[in-house]
Parts: sequence; C-alpha cells; structure tokens
Amino acid sequence: LEMSNVSDESITEIADALVTQSQLNYLAFSNNSLGRNGCAALGNTLMRWHAPSLTYLCLNSNSIDDQGLHSMVSGLKNCHNLTWLDLGGNQISAAGMKSLSNLFHSDNCSLKDLFLSGMNIGDDGIVALAGALKGN
Repeated sequence: LEMSNVSDESITEIADALVTQSQLNYLAFSNNSLGRNGCAALGNTLMRWHAPSLTYLCLNSNSIDDQGLHSMVSGLKNCHNLTWLDLGGNQISAAGMKSLSNLFHSDNCSLKDLFLSGMNIGDDGIVALAGALKGN
C-alpha cells in the first residue's frame, strides 16, 4: 500500500483485517499519512497478530513521531522474525530512538536491517540509538 494516501482512519481498518493474514511476509505502508492513531492501531494489531512469516515492514515517509513509534514498539516485539524495518523519513527524534531500546533488548528481536534515513535525530538521537543497540 505504498503511496496510497492511507490515513490513520484507513490503517485502523486495514490493521484489523491483518490479524487473519498470518502468511504475509512483506508489509509496506510507505509514503502515506500514518500518524499517532495509525501507529497505535498497527501496534495493537502486531501485538495480537500471529505472523510468523512477517520479515519486512516498511513505514518510511509517513507522519510517525516519537509517540507513534513508542505505541508500536510492543507490537514490533511480537514480530519474532522481523529482520527488515524502515522508519526513514518520519518525525522521530532522540526520544523515539530511546523507545527502540525496548525492541532491541527484547529476546525476540531478529532485526538485521534498520533504515532511519532522512530524519533529524541529531547527536542526541545518535547517542540514544547507540545506547539502544548496546547489548543486542
């Protein structure tokens, strides 16, 4: 659903439908209008979704901010086989990078590729990301 003008309202309906699609391994919502409410809906779906095949999640170029990312982390921790995550081009700052620490320190974290391009996380964000990555 890349560049499909998907809003927070639409993602809520899509997220509810995803629960029955355990065979999906690739999910892309890039270049849409996914914001806080959409992130919360997606995070809740990922928490209850038994998607052993999901390895790729692309959320770049949306309206995801620190609070939105924070609301998705619990759900992302449930994606045991997720190896590729793209969050680039969003409004995530140092605080958002800190929330990723919960994901990286999870026993279930399998991430191998993380894309954070095009964000203004600054030095504080880099320090937060480095701290999150330590021990993984």
